[in-house]
Amino acid sequence: DAPYPKIDLCLSCSTGTYARSIGYDLGKKLQTSATTINLIRTKIGHYTLSDALQINELTPEHISQNIHTT
Repeated sequence: DAPYPKIDLCLSCSTGTYARSIGYDLGKKLQTSATTINLIRTKIGHYTLSDALQINELTPEHISQNIHTT
């Protein structure tokens, strides 16, 4: 780990928001530099992270069982 200050940020944003640019913009506002180290999308539309399949669940059968149409 670098000896630089870090912040954890939880962000709720609308479609089209570039979440990675928030870190850049924050650094610019503070007259320094900043970068996004880790980004976890926890929700998109009505899907949440808990709806996601685990890597070992990515079989054709399981995927077809979990396809939702709108």
